[in-house]
Amino acid sequence: MMLSKRAYLILIHEYPKSRNFIKEIPEMQSYHFKARVQDFLAPGRFVAGIRDHITVLGSEGFVDFIASNAQVPTFEAKKRKPTEIRGLLPGKKKIFTGIK
Repeated sequence: MMLSKRAYLILIHEYPKSRNFIKEIPEMQSYHFKARVQDFLAPGRFVAGIRDHITVLGSEGFVDFIASNAQVPTFEAKKRKPTEIRGLLPGKKKIFTGIK
């Protein structure tokens, strides 16, 4: 997979051991991630979550997996509005500002 800077930072934050499988490509301002995995589910969810920041170069099996799971919802912050949720715990005035 080719990763943008954002995808790279998210990947090493979520999976610190993945750093050993990432090579920086300065002339393209991107990162190349290559690793063997037991299952396509976790990398597939990662790709689906930040699809605009990743180019899938992997095996035909992984490319097919991504294509067949295209219906997985992605997070599109630009289309969502902030909201406040009050009273998450009874008797507390806790405020959570999140994405709706």
